Amino acid sequence: MAEFFKVLNRLKLGVNFGTLVGHSTIRRAMIGEDFRDLTVPELVNFKKLIRDSMNEGAFGLSTGLGYAHSKQVPYSEIKELVSVVAEQNGVYATHLRNDKEGLLASVAETVKVALETGAKTIINHFKPIIGFENDYRKAVEYIHNISSSVNIHFDNYPFDESVVPVYTLLPGWAQIGNLEIMASYINNIDTRERLIQELGYLNGDNVRIAQAISRDYLLGKTLTEFAANQELSVSEALLKLMNLTNLRATVFYRNINLDFLIQNLERDQVLIASNGASLPDNAKVLKHERFYNTFPKFLEIVTRKKMLSLPQAIQKITSVPAKKFGLKNRGLVAEDHIADLNLISFQSGVMKIEHVFVNGQHAVKDGQLTGVYAGGVLKKS
Repeated sequence: MAEFFKVLNRLKLGVNFGTLVGHSTIRRAMIGEDFRDLTVPELVNFKKLIRDSMNEGAFGLSTGLGYAHSKQVPYSEIKELVSVVAEQNGVYATHLRNDKEGLLASVAETVKVALETGAKTIINHFKPIIGFENDYRKAVEYIHNISSSVNIHFDNYPFDESVVPVYTLLPGWAQIGNLEIMASYINNIDTRERLIQELGYLNGDNVRIAQAISRDYLLGKTLTEFAANQELSVSEALLKLMNLTNLRATVFYRNINLDFLIQNLERDQVLIASNGASLPDNAKVLKHERFYNTFPKFLEIVTRKKMLSLPQAIQKITSVPAKKFGLKNRGLVAEDHIADLNLISFQSGVMKIEHVFVNGQHAVKDGQLTGVYAGGVLKKS
């Protein structure tokens, strides 16, 4: 981590940058693409790497338990690693193992590790998947009721689409293993037929191709359009897309009940996070609105619906997360605090960012970049 920060400090940064330690990043560096439990010495080394990284400035640990490389990671491993985060007063952020039929169990697992370790915890992009709203409601109430015993939040973005690797559309049984193993399920006669049947529920209009490496002509097409062009069913077309892109495509998937999500935005446990990439203008990928308009959109929604006052809404994206991550002298407009400021105008109900100050320097003026690169590396105190 220290070496990484040393490189970053030599660059001009437009924004402030801080990072968590990636669980899968370290795990795959240690054991490659194997899917197995760690040995005792490996776990000891893993904990040392987390401790060293946090001493060098990382804010905590993140896990992606819903993705292929971490789906089978045992609870005991997560608890051991998160205990180090708690010792260092860091933050544990996690993508749930399952946000559909296993939602309640996944939330219970996350709360359990928070209770047993004492780590400050965030559930990332915690969203109500269409068809599972009832379980989502129960999970939100559970988090609300337990919040007096544990420091736990979850973050949202106010949009109805997920941005996901295309392989995550496969049924759970076909997401076990690496991409090569998943490809074998697609190309095996028996498992292929099973996949075509089980994917028959998909509405191709709700899946839009956002990135298709070496197949840029597919960008922006819905799965319905691709299927019609190929004279295939939607499920057959999805498998062909996976084959054409070696399962490395990214799609926008309209699977979130936005009205249901908005109903919960005023809860104290909710934070707002963009959950998107920063991309160059010439990137061969569709840029989802959540990449660049999450915070104005959130502020517009909650103020228009009178769910929160503007100060209450702004707290969710400034002082509350700053306190959670231990960012000293940030997150408030106050004397002796660092001036990271946005000046926003309201025009016909639409919010527009007019001015931005980064570390006290004028980075955006009248909606235009000034050429000032005032960002820096933020480290855990």
